[in-house]
Amino acid sequence: MAAYPLRVTGGTRRFGPRGRQFTVFEDLDLTVEDREIFVLLGPSGCGKSTLLRVIAGLDDLDAGEVEVAPGKHGRDVGIVFQQPLLLPWLNVRDNVALGLRYRANRGAQEAGLIEETMAEFGLGDLAGAYPDELSGGQAQRVSLARTVVTRPRVILLDEPFGALDPLTRKTLQQWLLGIQQSLGLTVVMVTHDVQEALLLGDRVALMSQSPGRISRTWTLPTGERGRQLQLRDEVLRAYAEVASGAVAKPSGRSAGALNEVASSTL
Repeated sequence: MAAYPLRVTGGTRRFGPRGRQFTVFEDLDLTVEDREIFVLLGPSGCGKSTLLRVIAGLDDLDAGEVEVAPGKHGRDVGIVFQQPLLLPWLNVRDNVALGLRYRANRGAQEAGLIEETMAEFGLGDLAGAYPDELSGGQAQRVSLARTVVTRPRVILLDEPFGALDPLTRKTLQQWLLGIQQSLGLTVVMVTHDVQEALLLGDRVALMSQSPGRISRTWTLPTGERGRQLQLRDEVLRAYAEVASGAVAKPSGRSAGALNEVASSTL
């Protein structure tokens, strides 16, 4: 494949028996570039989480192709879900180490990688704690660290902060930005929160529904703050149209002008 760590071409996924199938998404195309945060934004039911599972190899397409940067043992991806899914009988260090324990190349673990990753996520003082002793934010940091410790080429985040209170969510959003930049991670994130998408994304793709497709894409370069409110209002309008069943169609613009420019933070 090309230098892109992830590409989906003509992706189609259907559920149900033949003759009564429901099309979740259809003819979906997307390309994710190296070391970017690519956010899939859309209402519930548009197929964004299903798409993430397909990319992770947990589900299959009915048509189309997924190309993911290969590692030594297949797709080089890691996935984090909304719930931390920690093993309650393991302490924090052992939960983080679990990612390496079940990786195919576990015999070649890099010395100190577990401690290094725990330090990056601020978990050093919690190494001996168990999941029932952690706050929601701490548990989700452990979940993120468990994925990052394997150093996958692409990290998939399925609404990882959706179950957290607003203050903890904001803290972990900033934490994710810092970790992504320091480690040079490529991230694909699913959310239905417009503000979260604009805060975290280098690019934001809006998915329509029934069937799901990429309706619009905005590029959000850093360092430009002048159009924050304008972009937020524009994305909210497009999101509302998609959620109500209409497809957002810009008037008086060429197809190339769909990539909007704004700040990466609110």
